[in-house]
Amino acid sequence: MPPRNRRDYESGQELRAAVRAIMVTHHPLAPPLTAKEVNDQLPEHLRCSDRNVRHVMQEIRCHHGNSSLHSDAA
Repeated sequence: MPPRNRRDYESGQELRAAVRAIMVTHHPLAPPLTAKEVNDQLPEHLRCSDRNVRHVMQEIRCHHGNSSLHSDAA
């Protein structure tokens, strides 16, 4: 089933990829990143509310787990 709004879907996928890339490069022993810190590191065109970034971060952690986030960076 195709997405209802392709442009919003692709923008969301780009946001998820950017947030995941930031989370992967974060040192695993450092304090966890906050949504504000991640949002500040995003490219200008992907910045949104901290609440949306927090939701994306929670999705990534839930579906991928913390261990798999750092296995790519090693």
